[in-house]
Amino acid sequence: MKKQKILLAGLASALLVSAATTAYAGGREGGLYDITGCFKEDSCALFRFPDTFTEEYVNYRHVGIEFCLDKGIMNGTSENTFSPGAKLTRAQLATMLYRYDGSPEVNAANPFTDLTEDWYKTSVAWAASVGIVNGTSATTFSPDEPITNEQLATIFYRYAKSKGLNTELDGSVQTLISDPSDPYSDYAKDAILWGNQANVIDLCDVSWNDNDEMQMTAKNAGEFATRFDTAYYFYRLYTTLTGEYYTPTETSAETL
Repeated sequence: MKKQKILLAGLASALLVSAATTAYAGGREGGLYDITGCFKEDSCALFRFPDTFTEEYVNYRHVGIEFCLDKGIMNGTSENTFSPGAKLTRAQLATMLYRYDGSPEVNAANPFTDLTEDWYKTSVAWAASVGIVNGTSATTFSPDEPITNEQLATIFYRYAKSKGLNTELDGSVQTLISDPSDPYSDYAKDAILWGNQANVIDLCDVSWNDNDEMQMTAKNAGEFATRFDTAYYFYRLYTTLTGEYYTPTETSAETL
């Protein structure tokens, strides 16, 4: 294990330098999580789940994985895999939100007839009973269907509303421009704008028009949400709206 830690730490340093160079050159906002000094040591996701150890995942969003593991929101997909790039299903998101909310007691009957796995039945019943999710029909939920970014934003938006959090849009942006190659759905407009305004889910590119007015263009709305991005969105939902998550060895997880 000691040799493995030394090797991984060295590789992490190289990846962080590369990621930092990319961030500086591209002007990307956000900082880099200090993976080499992770306070979890051997239990850091890098050591537990080698599939998180690529340049795509060794960056400031890594803190989302640690947060979700700490809070019991997410687990690995096996003893040594996290599957960060895997698509998220509707059942998985309902279960994660249920855990995030503290796994409350559920008395509501389940309205869906296509729920075949016990592990998500209670979560889906809860999410439906509080109005966070809808079915794909009156009697079906389609639990294994992958969820898109705009659907995830909408469900987070509904959850924030259900908890009495501020979801009012400030009015600074009246129009959300649609990307012709990946148009957003009308139902998701307010959720996408809220996610950007609340700094929870980033599905907007910001620009200014000829009148020097800010405008936003939706991006990646129809793309499927991944486990890696979703973990970071849960972290942002928590830290932005409800609390703090601090680790003693973070190198400013949010500021470069």
